Amino acid sequence: MASSAGAWTSRPFPFARKVSGARLGIVGLGRIGLAIARRATAFDMSIVYCGRRPRPVDYRYFASVHELAAQVDFLVVSVNGKADTRHLIEASVLDVLGSKGILVNVGRGSVFEDEPRVHPGCSN
Repeated sequence: MASSAGAWTSRPFPFARKVSGARLGIVGLGRIGLAIARRATAFDMSIVYCGRRPRPVDYRYFASVHELAAQVDFLVVSVNGKADTRHLIEASVLDVLGSKGILVNVGRGSVFEDEPRVHPGCSN
């Protein structure tokens, strides 16, 4: 990868996405998820979320993480690492997010079904 080889220091890093105006999905709208949503509004992002139950917020709620992933450009995972969230993010969620979708995990690794993987559409 370019980062481990130090190549990112020798040439400009190619930014492939801009966040302003993009669609942001948040899995887990707790304290951290809400803080992320507040910051995303400054970039005029459209915010939707998925959680155990709907919350009294102005963001659209999805009951399924698959439905959420299908609607967004960026998917932020912000859930705790307890038994009920273990393997919440399956490979099929990444497939629905697609090769152009960006996943950001601010939670625990146990939330993911298997080892992190690079989508075939990604490059170094």
